[in-house]
Parts: sequence; C-alpha cells; structure tokens
Amino acid sequence: MGVLDWRQVVGDQGWRLITWKWLHGRVFHILAYMLCLLAIGMLLNSIGSSFLATAFLALALLAAFFLAAFRLAVLFLAFLVALLRALIIALFYTFSCLKTILAVMWDNSSSVTDQSLILSMMFLPSVSLGFG
Repeated sequence: MGVLDWRQVVGDQGWRLITWKWLHGRVFHILAYMLCLLAIGMLLNSIGSSFLATAFLALALLAAFFLAAFRLAVLFLAFLVALLRALIIALFYTFSCLKTILAVMWDNSSSVTDQSLILSMMFLPSVSLGFG
C-alpha cells in the first residue's frame, strides 16, 4: 500500500500520493485517521493553527518522495526521527490547547448540543488511537 510501487501511482491511482501516510493497515485506518483529522482540524481551524496541518502534509509528501524515488533507508530513518521529535512536541502542544479549549467550551456551553459536540471531539481521537 502507499506509494511504494510507482507504476500504480503513475497509473490511475494518484490518490496514493496523499493517502500513503494513513493507509498502512486496512481501509479502516484511513477512515479513523480522517475522522480524527476532521475533529482536530475543526478545532485547530477555530484557533488559527492551520500551519501545523500544512506542515505535516508537506513533510509527509516529502518523506514519500524520498522513500519512493531514492529508497534511501538511512536518510529516511533520520528524517523520520526528526519528524517524530517535531510531532511529539506539536502533539503535546495540541493536546494541552485541546484540553484548555474543551474545558472553556464545557464551562460556557449552555445547550445539550454544544456539550455533545465537545464529547464527540474527545471520542473520535480516542477511537482512532484505540484502533490505530
């Protein structure tokens, strides 16, 4: 799966250039990751941090280029370690922001609909992490 076979990408499967990062197990993985990205993306969009999502996608495409074109395992591994360090820092920052925003939203929510939206924002990433 992914972009490992260039003939499939050059053929009628150009979607592999974008989905290789999430589709590594079964099709359920991409669905769970997309739901998680949707939930977190709506939250990040409301606080103005779309730069993080753009940088993540750009780094994923750059990693796909190095993996598929050059197959340089050592360089790719070093790149993944650097990316992992950056993503761990971003993940801690995102979850601390998410915790603060959800606490403020829960305190300021007046209807059941608002509270159910907040609960769904907490539930979708939990399901994705559980199955991922």
